[in-house]
Amino acid sequence: MEKDTIYNKVRSYFTVTPEVITNNNISLKLSDQLTALAQQGNSLLVAPAGMETKIIFPTPALVQAYRKGAGNLSVLNELSFQIPALTIENTYGIEPPADVLLILAKDKDKFFAENKIADNITSFTASYNSESKSYSFWSMRDYLIEMLKKDSLEPDDYTFLIVPVNIVSESNTSYGSTVSYITTISPYVQKPAMVQLDLPNVKIKLTYTRQYSK
Repeated sequence: MEKDTIYNKVRSYFTVTPEVITNNNISLKLSDQLTALAQQGNSLLVAPAGMETKIIFPTPALVQAYRKGAGNLSVLNELSFQIPALTIENTYGIEPPADVLLILAKDKDKFFAENKIADNITSFTASYNSESKSYSFWSMRDYLIEMLKKDSLEPDDYTFLIVPVNIVSESNTSYGSTVSYITTISPYVQKPAMVQLDLPNVKIKLTYTRQYSK
């Protein structure tokens, strides 16, 4: 007579769903007002997926001025860059982008593709100051130091883009002191934003300390 054999086994099964890939395609049709401003040669930032601004930073002139005035015994102290920003009248309450990224044009696509953050050498961030109505990039010293190391400069070294971005930060509190760290910089897509950059009236401040020997 055959005997049935019963095996008791326990297994854990995990239910999963196929990977969902999202692909957001954003398009924007500019108003006649913005189109007219752009056609008149004004530099605009419009987000999301609107307009960026390309600038040619006067790096060759700054390098020349530093080498001529500083001499061999000198320390580069500071290089800052302030851009006046003009609000654009509208009836929808659209304001200037809260944060912008200044980045070498050749590095922009790689920057976002690799989820990088600003390194203050090839990329910089600035927040809109509603009191001074401007964006200020305060930490460009290391960029100029790198440029001073070069025997010659190419357009790629000083052709920049200004891009509206969203910045995510985290804070760490230790011994009563709080330090904030930028964790993510991504293209700005939260809500409409726009501003006109007054490039003819930018302010660039270069300071250095020179030591004289007798």
